[in-house]
Amino acid sequence: MKAQNQNAIETTSHTAKYHYEQGESLAKIGQFREAEIHYQKAIELNSKWFKPYYSLGVVLDKQGKIEESCTFYERSLEINPNFAWSYFHLGNLYRQKRLLEKASESFKKAIEVHPPEKSYWFHLALGDLLIEQGEYNLAIQSYTQGTKIDPKKTQGQFKLALALTKQQDWQGAIALFRQVIHTQPNFHQAYVELGDALCQIDKEELAIPIYQKAMELKPNDAKSYQRLQQCLVRRSGVEYPELQNCYSILQQETNKVDVYFEVAKVFVKRGLIEEAVKVYLKILAIQPTFTSVYENLKHATLYLKNLDGLVTAYRKVIQEHPNLLPACIGMGNVLTEQGRTQEASDFYQKAVYQKCLAKAPEFVHKYWDDKQQRRPHFIIIGAEKCGTTSLHNYIIQHPWVLEPVEKEIHFFTQKFDKGFAWYEAHFPPISQESDYITGEASTSYIGCHNNAPERLFNLYPNVKLIAVLRYPVDRAISHYNQLVKLGREGRSLEEVVTAEIEVLEGVEDIWSVRQQYWSVGKGCIWHGLYVYFLKRWMSVFPKEQLLILKSEDLFEQPGEIMKQVFEFLELPDYQLSSYPQYNSGGTYKRPEKLIIYKKMAAFFHIFNQKLENVLRVKVCSNQD
Repeated sequence: MKAQNQNAIETTSHTAKYHYEQGESLAKIGQFREAEIHYQKAIELNSKWFKPYYSLGVVLDKQGKIEESCTFYERSLEINPNFAWSYFHLGNLYRQKRLLEKASESFKKAIEVHPPEKSYWFHLALGDLLIEQGEYNLAIQSYTQGTKIDPKKTQGQFKLALALTKQQDWQGAIALFRQVIHTQPNFHQAYVELGDALCQIDKEELAIPIYQKAMELKPNDAKSYQRLQQCLVRRSGVEYPELQNCYSILQQETNKVDVYFEVAKVFVKRGLIEEAVKVYLKILAIQPTFTSVYENLKHATLYLKNLDGLVTAYRKVIQEHPNLLPACIGMGNVLTEQGRTQEASDFYQKAVYQKCLAKAPEFVHKYWDDKQQRRPHFIIIGAEKCGTTSLHNYIIQHPWVLEPVEKEIHFFTQKFDKGFAWYEAHFPPISQESDYITGEASTSYIGCHNNAPERLFNLYPNVKLIAVLRYPVDRAISHYNQLVKLGREGRSLEEVVTAEIEVLEGVEDIWSVRQQYWSVGKGCIWHGLYVYFLKRWMSVFPKEQLLILKSEDLFEQPGEIMKQVFEFLELPDYQLSSYPQYNSGGTYKRPEKLIIYKKMAAFFHIFNQKLENVLRVKVCSNQD
């Protein structure tokens, strides 16, 4: 009898091992759902084996199932409290959930139970968390410990150098950045940070060749371009007449905000972002309600090293104008960039309350309840430069649609680490008893970056999705013109398109060249390859939850298209008196006769045909 029991145990363990190994093989090729099934089966067969719990936590994490992932990591640690990687991944999830103290404890525990000589990544993770908490001295200690463990790895040295810049130890940071570059000559970001540090000690003549090298490594990098432009302009002694005129105006100290606004535009065009921000803040000091400034400041925030000045300016404005929406939203955005997500959420909730009160006071008085769930009912997933801003504006004018804080939140692609509470703070709390709905429009979602479809489905499986597609050649040209307007592109249309097509030409699977593409491209061509993106979305969401529109139809017959949209959203039809185009990027002459236009048309033709075969309808052809 004893022998029979032993045989049964061995058989069960062997079968559990089989399912675990099957899960591992499937996880390696990205089939996470299938891997999940095998890990679950392994756990059923052997509930005291920690590895399936850990691996299940990993694949759930990759799918955006944060709460479930935490549960299985925690369970793996109950069985094996000495497995450091469970603590490490759990710490990363706690960080996403903004449970920073628990995250810190997990990283420290990982360091404690792991062999010291193999704890490199754990020290770096703890250092990152300490930076987020403003504990720069402790972060420096953690990064230093990591570099001692493995001095050949450049990531720890790079992070240590960044931490030193937080303490304004420019010489120490410069030495480390140079060391990183010596070890890894193609480390693009190290060149950018080295250039910035040299500028801080007024060594702009040394920074110029550093930025130029950064541009060689990554021609599409807007930060490198703008920092290089800034150095060149300053070193030239401001030889450009329009800049001399701008500085002359600033010396005169006028109260004419429109004049200052034009000055700021010139600075942005020349890549002098910091100078432009100074002018924007000067405008706000004179006229805090000059709303155009806030949108420009939002874009400029991405290029500033120090955001404390913006926080101070916004606080002053909000003290004088507590309910000024652009200021509250701007403050939320800056605090988000600083990692202060709870404070940011408070400002977002205040802003969305004011928006709802202005549009639907009856909803606020009857239904507003902070205990209700804040969530999107619909999301416009893209595509960029296809009319999403216009569509969003038409939708939110419906009396039963309430606005989020901002049109584009980019949570599932760019801000997922900010946590669900941060995302949901952007929406009003809507009871199921009301007929109101809300939603957002983030054009980065359609590109499927960072598993956006899976992340979205796992959080909001019933959300309705809308995609707007435009003839990709026109979309690409519009995209390029916007980049030039924002000062993020200095190359010609021909140079940009040629570089991007060169990477993608003849490639069957664009995901295989993704890293190579983004080293030279900015998405002008990539974002028009709709077939790859929509196939992914359609593999995750039921087809009845996805509405695909043609951009040209939206503008040629907006009334009919909006009737279709509102029917999809289960809202009564609501026709506007007019349908203006928003964020059109201005007018430009379509260069059909140019070789580059014909080259784009020929390149996109095969992808348009593939898309029509998938959708069984012609949606993005123009001159094909």
